[in-house]
This record gives sequence, structure tokens and C-alpha cells, in this order.
Amino acid sequence: MYRFLIILYLHFLLMRAILFVVVFFLIFCIRILSQDIKFERITLRDGLSSNVITTIVQDNTGFIWFGTANGLNRYNGFRVDVFQHNPADSVSISSNRISVLFVDSRKNLWVGTNGEGLNLYDPVFEKFTRFKTISNDTNSLYSNRIWSITEDSSHNLWIVTDGAVQKYNYQKKYFSRISLPANFTGPSIGQMGPKFFFEGLKGEYWLCTWVSGIIKFSLSTGRWQHYHTHNGSGLIDNAINAFSKINDQIFIGTRNGGICLYNRRSNSFISYRHNPESLNSLSNNKIGAIHSSSMQQIWIGTEGSGLDLVETGNSGLQFKNYRSRLNDFTSLCDDNVKAIFSDRSGVIWVGTGNGVNKYSPVKEKFTCYSSTGHDGSLSNNNVTGILQDRKERVWIATWGGGINRFDVAGKRFFYYLSEPGGKSALGDNAIRQLFENSKGQIFVVTRNGIIGRYNEVADRFEKLFSFESQLQGTSDYFNISILDQSDNLWMGSYLSGVFCYSTIDGTYFNLNKKIKNLPVSEVSALLAARDSSIWISIHNNSIYIYSPKTDKLHRIKADENDSTALHGGAISAFYQDSKRFVWSCGNNNVTNRINPKTFEIQHYPFTLYGCLMEENDELWLGTNKGLKLLDLTDNSFYSYTVDDGLANNSVYTIFSDSRKNLWMATDYGISMLNVQNETFHNFDFNDGLNDYTFSRGIGVKLVSGEMIFRGENGLNVVNPEYIRYNDNIPNIVITGLWLQNRNIKIGDKINDRIMLNKSISMTDEVKISYKNYSFTIEYAALDFVTPEKNQYSYMLEGLDEEWINTDKNMVTYTNLNPGSYVFKVKASNNDGKWNENPVLLKVIIIPPFYKTVLFKVIAGIILVVLIGVFYYTSVTLTRRQNIRLNAKVEQRTMELNKQKELLAKLSNSKNKLFSIIGNDLKKPFRDIISIGYKLVLDINNMDKEQITDQVKVITTTCENSVDMLDNLVAWTRLNEDSIAFNPETFDLNTVVQENIQLLRATASNKMLKVFSDNTEIMVFADKYMIENVVRNILVTVIKYARNGDDIIIEYIENPKEIEVHVMDTGTGIDAHTREQYIKQDIALSSTVNDSGMELGLMLSKQFVSINNGEINIESQFGKGTTITFKLPRTV
Repeated sequence: MYRFLIILYLHFLLMRAILFVVVFFLIFCIRILSQDIKFERITLRDGLSSNVITTIVQDNTGFIWFGTANGLNRYNGFRVDVFQHNPADSVSISSNRISVLFVDSRKNLWVGTNGEGLNLYDPVFEKFTRFKTISNDTNSLYSNRIWSITEDSSHNLWIVTDGAVQKYNYQKKYFSRISLPANFTGPSIGQMGPKFFFEGLKGEYWLCTWVSGIIKFSLSTGRWQHYHTHNGSGLIDNAINAFSKINDQIFIGTRNGGICLYNRRSNSFISYRHNPESLNSLSNNKIGAIHSSSMQQIWIGTEGSGLDLVETGNSGLQFKNYRSRLNDFTSLCDDNVKAIFSDRSGVIWVGTGNGVNKYSPVKEKFTCYSSTGHDGSLSNNNVTGILQDRKERVWIATWGGGINRFDVAGKRFFYYLSEPGGKSALGDNAIRQLFENSKGQIFVVTRNGIIGRYNEVADRFEKLFSFESQLQGTSDYFNISILDQSDNLWMGSYLSGVFCYSTIDGTYFNLNKKIKNLPVSEVSALLAARDSSIWISIHNNSIYIYSPKTDKLHRIKADENDSTALHGGAISAFYQDSKRFVWSCGNNNVTNRINPKTFEIQHYPFTLYGCLMEENDELWLGTNKGLKLLDLTDNSFYSYTVDDGLANNSVYTIFSDSRKNLWMATDYGISMLNVQNETFHNFDFNDGLNDYTFSRGIGVKLVSGEMIFRGENGLNVVNPEYIRYNDNIPNIVITGLWLQNRNIKIGDKINDRIMLNKSISMTDEVKISYKNYSFTIEYAALDFVTPEKNQYSYMLEGLDEEWINTDKNMVTYTNLNPGSYVFKVKASNNDGKWNENPVLLKVIIIPPFYKTVLFKVIAGIILVVLIGVFYYTSVTLTRRQNIRLNAKVEQRTMELNKQKELLAKLSNSKNKLFSIIGNDLKKPFRDIISIGYKLVLDINNMDKEQITDQVKVITTTCENSVDMLDNLVAWTRLNEDSIAFNPETFDLNTVVQENIQLLRATASNKMLKVFSDNTEIMVFADKYMIENVVRNILVTVIKYARNGDDIIIEYIENPKEIEVHVMDTGTGIDAHTREQYIKQDIALSSTVNDSGMELGLMLSKQFVSINNGEINIESQFGKGTTITFKLPRTV
């Protein structure tokens, strides 16, 4: 017996253990299934330097910073920038093991490390100032291991190191240690292992330790209180691992004792621990992080059990758990949560041991339901119909998953399946449609022609009737069904025509058998019109209208060539508007609008997918060419397309909310049209949709205002009244400059020139060489709800004339002309909240040197100089040319004057020549002729002496004439410049003596005596000309001398010249006649009364002048004449 009891007891313990395991497993599964949050992940694949995240913060600019086990990471929504320790760089971060990040009220980012001190980040130059322990310096850090950093209401910065609490002095840049009140009886701060230090609820300070619990004290009064596990304070673990202060509550997270909530009234703690038997208890007693979000939510990170969200219940705090799930990339990366942070837009950041998770409460505007295989999820994603009945129950018909009843509030589905133990006796889980008749009864039609009805009492669907026997085998099935105003179900089959079933009395018939002229063919569309007629579209593209009242059939034919017939091919659906016009939706981009009374047809060039009738006679049409508004009063259309902001031009189901905004399913998500201001807001996968593509005509608007849209992957539910939009206005930053496929960092050189001296986000101006023909500017709106949906608008002043809208976070420019540009960019968040203050970046394209201002200045100066030189040269040359020209003009004038004078002289010479010829030559010839006649007549009467005298006269006359002819020839040559001037040195006396001998006979005839010095007289002159001069002077003197006179020739030698005087004692001339002779070259009166000019003297004057000499005549009337000429002695 005893042995039996022992076995029974062991069996009881075993069953209890099994029950415990089963309950634990069920709770775990329920926790898993209850997760309705979708997390995003950021891991090593996205650029993190480590997946072990220890701390998270957002800086003043808006960047998110992750402290990791291998460096500091900065995230801008698209890219992670990593800061790591570099032993060769004194301004790099002091260690890669980051323990804490903190942004103070002065906008400083502080970085605490696990063993290498504290760092202060400089965002301008992206460098760090290090603070470390210095031996024997009490103003340095006490320890290089930083546990926490906080700031109190007086903006004092507190640093907790391994063994001390220190306050930082900003002005003097040193650290001072604090001590507990002097009357404190516990261990020292160092012995207690300080972990956190923060300002409490009433100005008191809280010191949370790793060993001795919590000490609350006042720095001013010295009052203190110690909370630990042994003094009844309610604290259940002395190892404090996390804390958070929200309003007047303080949450304390412990190492192994769960959560403790401080109750200010009782001055004690209320503890919350994990209870394996409670679904809503804390998931784990090991707390890694606590954070109060901007939405007043408390998030708790555990070491091993994921993330808990604190909710308020009837029995106190309740905890909703979120964990990592295998192969579910929308769950946590890891269940070891080390850091939690919420940013300005409400995004929750979770740092785990395997990466970062991000959750945006304002992002998920839709609740999605898909078939996951778990109990409570949608049974099948292929939804064929949705019905909300009079009791506001939502019924879902699926193609293969039977019927689902949707508990909207509980977010669960209950199944009615045709299977053993199922709640459906239909025998077919491929449900075509659900209907509710006028009595509130729920009916279903299955693929195989089974009619079923919901039994309220039994909570199951019962089979009423089956058309299976009337269908033509397995290839025939019901593909469409409707309910008319008389509660009749009309069903169109694939091969057997149209069937009717009354939900009131259960009667039925096959319309094709009843109406013989209705073709038996595939039924593609049915409509129960408001006049009770049934519109049927069959495979031959015609429409048949059956009237139950008259039992007659009317056909509307299809003919693409007939404007009065149907167009568009096979009809897929019917709609009837408030004016009772019937719209038939063709598949060939044509929709027909039919007047049911006259059967007149209007054709429209689009395919109709859905319609919504508004109260003000406006019909909204969803088409393959966008959303169209038809005003039924004048049949005018207005269209909205993607160009107006619509997500996609294929518009299906349309609903209207309480604000008259339109919600429509498209082929690229859901669009909401604000009809009043005609703006669209588009929703896609990033807003919680489970797919982008939606089905035509399947959806419902619930009484509560919620809308259900059927997508390719299940259902999407939205309540427009409770959608939360992101109101955070994003900060905009320039995040990158790319040149030559390089992201330019501070100090990077391109073409031996430093491109950035400070962070690009802090840079106002960049200079880029023309050689870098392509560059890219990267920018970011620092709103992290859905970064990929942030919108941007940019322009480059100097190139773009208008703002350019884009969803890209970078823009590339190529082949810009050298010059100055200003890049501007504005941005909006995912919900279209714009920051209208653009960020500016001046971009200077440096030209080649020959296009620079300096070059232009230098070139300008050179050009000016050249112009000046050219001008000066031109002026100088012009002046010189003018001078030369004037000289030439003067010379030419002189030459002309000389020529004029020469011509005058020639004319005068001609006159002289003619005068000589006419007088001096004529007279000798007449004398010779006269003597000749005399000799002829009297020769016989003359003696020999007389004849000799006459012959002598003839001879003398001939000699004189010959001399005159010689002078005439020389004078003519001189005036024609045909006598060459050939000066030489010769003996002038020799020339004189030769001419005396030549003229001795002539002188003897007049009994003249010629006296001359016989000395050598050397001169430099033209010998030919001087011979002519000497001869003519002697001839002239002999001619004008009286018989028996003496002719004296004497020389006077001067240093540079020789004077030759030829003197006679002849008749002489008066002063007037001599002066006229010198100026006018008139002839002297000869002693023998010869007339005409003395050509010889005139010629002699010119020859002497040519030889740089002078000739002069001195004479006294009646006393004789002296002719003097001068010649140079040497060259």
C-alpha cells in the first residue's frame, strides 16, 4: 500500500511537470502569436562595425549613434559611418569598446568607454577630445571605466566611473568627486560599486549601485536613505542594472530581480517579476535596459527574453513581450536587449547582442492579416469575398480555406472548415461568395455549386442544396454569384449557364432551360439591377437582360464596327450608378455605359475596375487610366493620375471616410485622396501593407469606419480615424561628397588639394576642380520612421531654374562650367511633413588657370600693356611716319619746287638756248655767210693778205661756235642730271696750264698776255667739271678783255680750300649789272657787243657749286674784272 502511494505521488508530480511544460509552451506560443509589431533590422550587413550594441542616442543634428563592442557608429538612415580607435591618431576615439553615449543640454556628444576613459566629440572636425585618469591628479577621472553619464536640472554633468561619481566643470575642464553625506553609515561609494547617478523627483539624488542597492540623498541638507533588500524597502535585488524616470515614476531594473517601481507615497518599491503561469507577467527577471519613450511608453529590455512593453491593467502593470523568431526578419534580431532609445519622431531603437532593431509606431498605419499556419491567423490568403452582417460580424470567404469569422477587436480569425470536426458541412472549402438576405440569414455559395447557410445556434454552416448534379463534370464550376432584391441567389457557371436559388423557400431553376434563346456558355458577369432585371454577360461578349416580371430576355449585341453596339470584348463586371445607368467593364480598354430604358450606349476609352457613388451626383470611377470623377449632371470627366500624385493608374476598390477623403486600392499600394485640397497620400509596404498589389472589387467598409482591402497576400485593415501621422519636421544635412568614386573625408586630397577641412555636414563651401567632371552630393532627412519614403526637393542655383522633386538621397552633376553655384535641398518625412528651410552648400568649380580671374587680370594687364605699347608704338610710328611723311612731303615739295625751279630753269635754259641759238649761233653763221659772199664776189679783187684775214675771221668764228656748242651740250647734260659726279684729287695748276695752252692762239689774236704761277695746287673735285670751269672762265675773260690787256691767274692756299683768281684789265661791269648777273644769270655785255647769255659762266657756276665750291665776280666798270672760284683741298 505504501509503495502504491509512493508511485501514485510520483505519477502526480510527473503529470504536474508535464502540465507545467504544456502550459509554459502554450503561453510561449501565445506570446509569440500575439506579436503585432514589425521590427526592422540594422546589422553588420548594413555597415555596423559590430552587432553587439551597448548604447544608443540621437545627437542635436539628428544623427543616430550606436555604441558597439567594436567602435562608434553614426547612422543617417541610409549609411553607417564608423569611428574607431587609431593608435597613430591622438584625436581618434580612445577605445572601440563603447559603454555609454550621452548628449547634454549644450549639444555635446559624450562617449564613455569600457576602460579607456571619456571622449568629447567635435562634430565640426569629427575628432575627439580624450579625458583619462592621471596619476596623482584628483581633478582627472577617477577611473577609465565609464558606467553612466547623466545631467541634472541645473545642467550639471555627472559621470559614474568604476568607483566614483564625478561632476564635470565645463569652464575649467576638470572633474570633481562627490561624497555621500558625512553621517552616512554605509560603505563608501567605491565599495558599493556605483552604476547610475541621477536627479530624482524632488531634487534629491539617486545613486544606484551594483552591490548595495540605492542611496537617495540631498547634497544640500545631507539627508539620506538607503534602499536594499534587507530593510523592507521592497527592493528585491541590490544589483541595479537599469533605470528610467517618467513623470513622477521611477523604474529600476535589477540584475536578477525583475522590475521595481518606486512608490513616492509609501517611499518603497513595488516589484514585478516573471511568473511562468501568467501570460502578462514580466518575461525575464534579468533586466538589461529600461526606457520611457516620447509616447509615454515604458519599454523593458531583458537578457534572454526579448523586449517587454509595459501596459496598464486592472491588476497593475502588465507586460507584452516581443521576441526573436527564427526566419522572421520582422522580429527582434536577438533576445538579449542591451539598449533602448526613442528618437524625436517616436521611433524605438533596440540594441541587442546581434544588431539593431527599429520600430516606428507611427509607421504602421495598416494592420495586416495573412495566413501564417498558426491558429488565429487568416486561413487562406486567397480571399474571394468579405461581408459584414447586421450584427457587425465580419465574414471572410476564401478559395481553399473555407469561411473565416474575423474578430476585428481581438484581431483573430475563427474558422468554418469542411473537415472532420470542422464547423462546416458544405463539403467544399472553395467559397465563391457570402450573402446576407433580408431576414439576416448568412448564405454561402461554393465553387462546386453548393448552397449553405449559417446556423446561429450551432455556430456552423449547413448544406442546403447542391447544383453539382447539374454541372458538367469537374471542369464546370460556379465562377460568379449575386443576391437580388427578392433574396434570390443567381449563379453563373463555366459551362452550364445561369442558375437561380431562392433563399426564402429553397426553389431553384436553370435559366438556360427556362429561356431557350439564352446561349449556354461561360458566364463572366452578373448584375441584379434596381428594376429587378438580371443582367448577364456571356462568352460571346453580348449582354442578356432577363426580366423576372415578364419572363422575357433582351439582348444587346457586341460589334466593334457599330457605334450603337457594345465595344471592348469580354465583360468582366457590371456596376449600376444612382441614375440607374449600367456600366459594363470590358477587357479591351473600353467601358460601356448603358441606358437601361433606351439601351443607348456611350463608350469610354478605359477599363473600369470599381466605382463609388457620392451623394452630390458625383461618380468616382477606378480605371486602368487613373481615378476619374464623372459629374452626372453634365457627364463631364476629371481625371487624377500618377502625375497628380496617385500611387498607380490602375485603381480598384474605392471607399470614402467620414471626412470625405477617398481611399483606393491600386497596383502599387493604397492611395488616399484629400478631395478638398486635391492631394494624395500614398501607402505601401513601409506603412504596414502586406503587399503592393490588390484585387478588383474585393473589400468592405465596416460600420466602425474601418476599411478592409484584399491584397495578394491577405487582408489589410485601416481605420482612417485613428491613423497617426508623423509630425516631426526632419532636419536636413549634407552627408557626403563623392569624387572619383570616393566618399571624401576630412583631409582627403584630390589632385594634391585638400577637399574638406571639416565635416561635410558643417561645410558651407566646397571647391572642385574642373578636372573632376563628375561629382555627387549626398544628403539625408534625419527622420527615421521610413527613410526610404522621405522626399526631397533640390536645385543648383546657376544651373537649375526650378526645384526638382525626388525620392533619391543623392544627386550627381557632370561637366559643369567653371563658376560659382549654390546647391539647395529641402526634405519631408515619410508622411509629407516638409522642412521648407533648405540646406545650402556653395559649390565652386575651379576653372583651368587660363579661365581664372587671376589669369584674366594678368591677361588684362598684359593686354592693357600690349595695347599701351601698341598704342605708343602706333603713335610713335605714326609720329615717325608723319615726320617721315612730312619730311618726304617737304622733300617732295622741295623736289617739286626744285623740279619746278628746274623746269623754270629748263624753260629759262630753253629760252636761253633758243636765245643763244637764235642770236649767238645765228650771228656767227651770218658773219661766215657774209664773208663767204664777199669772197665769192671780191676774191679776185683781194690780195692774199686780205683773203687770209677773212679766213682767220671765219676760223675764229667757227672756233667760238664750237666752244658754244660744247657748253650747250654740257649745260644740257647737267640739267638732265646725265653728268656723273666723280670727285678725285688732282693738280689744279696742270689743268689751268693745259687750258692756257689750248686758248693761247685765241689770246694771241687779241694780243693778250696770260700770267700764272707754275706751282702744284692739289684739289679734291670732279676733274671734268673743273676743266670745263677753267676753260669757260678763260674764254670769258679773253672774250671780254681789250686788246693788249694782261690776264693774271693766281692761287691762294687756305687750310681747307684753294682760291683761284682770274683777273683782267678789261672794260669791267657796273654794280647793278654784276648783281643781276649773279642772281639772274644774265649775260655780260661783250666788248664786241655780243648779245645773249654767257652760257659758259652759267655752266661754270653750277659745276663749282656741285664740287662744294663758290664762284664770285668782282668788277669795277672801266677798270677790269676778277673772277674767283674756290675748291676744297682734300676729301
